[in-house]
Amino acid sequence: MLADSFTTIRAPKGGIHRRGVTLIEMIVVLAIVAAVLASAVVSMSVIGSTNLGGDASRLATTFEFVYGRAALNGIRYRLVIDLDTNEYWAECTPDDVAIADQMSTGSLGNDTGQVADSELERGARDRFQRYDDDEDEGDIFNLNLNQMFDDCSEPLLERRSLRNGIEFAQVMTTHQTEPYLAGQATVAFFPNGFVEPTIIWIRQTPEGDESEEDAPAMTLFVKPMTGSIRIERGMSEVPRDFHDVEEDR
Repeated sequence: MLADSFTTIRAPKGGIHRRGVTLIEMIVVLAIVAAVLASAVVSMSVIGSTNLGGDASRLATTFEFVYGRAALNGIRYRLVIDLDTNEYWAECTPDDVAIADQMSTGSLGNDTGQVADSELERGARDRFQRYDDDEDEGDIFNLNLNQMFDDCSEPLLERRSLRNGIEFAQVMTTHQTEPYLAGQATVAFFPNGFVEPTIIWIRQTPEGDESEEDAPAMTLFVKPMTGSIRIERGMSEVPRDFHDVEEDR
């Protein structure tokens, strides 16, 4: 009788075990999803950082190459930076193009096709001096000589684009008081081994709610006496002595 008065309560066989496994499975799944999402964010950040550094290096190489070509040929070059299309390319004077063509065909100063470097240099510098005599004294960076420049025929100086997701933020040269935020900026290269001091800011294109200030960026400082570039992370400020063109930073 006493035994009959107690009701035996049994849990469904395996019920607690099944509920426990389901909860653990959910935790594991959520952990995996979180890890995948975190990995994707990190991967995108790494890729963006790699592209940013890669474009900075390519720009540095381009500056050094154009600097060398201007000094070698004794002719003025300029680098055009388009902030609207995120492209850049080199242009040179028509005389430089003519010299390059004559060198390739062997028609300059020698019937055998062998052109003396001294002769090329002398002719190039004579043309440079003639341009120099025609310039306004205040126009040391060729602002009034736009019609004298044309695209260079050299493959390494052709139009290039920044990688996907990277953009020109600003460009500052010594012939302006405020940075370019849009349009085309030009950087002058001289045959005497001098390049116009320039600062270039590049960054990852902001996405979603990301502000321009928070986007990863790099600042490129062009050294006027060597054509080399110093790269800093972030959007560095313009030095107070930036317009002192005699200083090699």
